[in-house]
Amino acid sequence: AHPKNIFADLNRLAVVHHFKPSKIFSTILAHLTPVYKFCYNRRDKGGIYMDIKKVAEGSALTVSLGGRLDAVTALELDKNLSASLNGITDLTIDLADLEYISSAGLRTLLKLQKRMYNQGSMKIINIRENVREVLNMTGFANVLTIADKRSTFSVNFQG
Repeated sequence: AHPKNIFADLNRLAVVHHFKPSKIFSTILAHLTPVYKFCYNRRDKGGIYMDIKKVAEGSALTVSLGGRLDAVTALELDKNLSASLNGITDLTIDLADLEYISSAGLRTLLKLQKRMYNQGSMKIINIRENVREVLNMTGFANVLTIADKRSTFSVNFQG
């Protein structure tokens, strides 16, 4: 269900049972705020999709990506993270569930790396083998900070 629909349903429930909606919403938001999940055009049989899970702890943010990071979903990821990075000094991108990355996805990761270079640090962890091959073949493995157990390199972008 869409978050707006959920909140509309909760509001109706609160009115029927004479609860104060603001108390219900604040309680729910207190539990939901650290984690945000975004699904873009997800289809059961091979559609384009991207799952984004964000967990913030103080000035640290961990973003777990799943599915495909391509021309369509890269734009959505960029929009989704733009405001989330304000005040963040430590960004971790977890690619454990990322199945595919295109040049647009690489460009988005580079853009994030450049931004975080100016306000803190960024690292990429848990890279699948097929995504790692793309990073290696394109030279992005030498530009992005990769802090992965399977990784033998960790290079910071400068400039």
